[in-house]
Amino acid sequence: MDKVEGLLKNLNLSELESKSLKIGWSDGGNLGAVEPQAVAKLLSDKPAHREALETALGRLWCPMKGLVCKNMGENTFLFTFHQASGRKKAVDEGPWMFNKSLLVVEEFHPRKSLGEYEFNSIPIWIRIFSLPLGMMNRDTCEEIGDEVGKYMEADVKENGTAMGRYLRVKVRINITKPLRRGIKLDVGEGRMDMWCRFEYEFLPDFCYRCGMLDHIDRECTIKLKKGEIQQFGSWMKAHIPRYGGDQQRGIGEADRSLSDGRVSGNSRNYGFGARNGRSGSDRDSWRKGDQTTTKVINNSEKES
Repeated sequence: MDKVEGLLKNLNLSELESKSLKIGWSDGGNLGAVEPQAVAKLLSDKPAHREALETALGRLWCPMKGLVCKNMGENTFLFTFHQASGRKKAVDEGPWMFNKSLLVVEEFHPRKSLGEYEFNSIPIWIRIFSLPLGMMNRDTCEEIGDEVGKYMEADVKENGTAMGRYLRVKVRINITKPLRRGIKLDVGEGRMDMWCRFEYEFLPDFCYRCGMLDHIDRECTIKLKKGEIQQFGSWMKAHIPRYGGDQQRGIGEADRSLSDGRVSGNSRNYGFGARNGRSGSDRDSWRKGDQTTTKVINNSEKES
């Protein structure tokens, strides 16, 4: 596909080919589409099965009415939601995983061609530690959120102050850049800058060498020098407690230990989940210590 697009850029168009045809837009520019839609790309070398995506994500995003998944090629999919709330869940919650690979979801724009979608950002909750107590508020969430990516939401009380010992902010981060391990704050009054580390909730496996989300260590082109240590690690993954005994692992998850010492289990919890159709970090009650278990959809359920 890239080769074809490269050839087209060098074409000299004739007079007729250079003439633009204006197409009439109907229904507010959606060309007749009446149901909400989203476009998604699975960051995997293996082709995904449309039926499996439609079944698993339909249960999660639109549990009452389901959705339709259309394969657009190259692991890109167009979702049509039969519930309006499904689009918001898909785009603004997550991060979403399928068969251990990251699924990046974008808003559907009727005037965009498929090649114009960038699939370069995901929403994720970040925990910020070691902040001065006077900065544990919504304003700090907004400033740090916009510094790290695009601020989306703050988990604070009605008076705007933090819920607990860390600040929790939802940010849309750029996955084409390394993960931020923290942030340095200038607190003024002649004091030294403070380093505030980050932890990410439901963070997928990523590369501990370069901090990128699109691959893991053994696939990384960066080679560590003798004596050089990795600058990223599992300490960037927030601990998510599991309640009850019926929670299943993510889609396609198996009992295994990675060659680099990472162990599957609590450190890797997939965004597909939650009994009420919301991903774990986006549930209203998850911080209140409720005993509601989070069920992660298993690909094998499609067979039943």
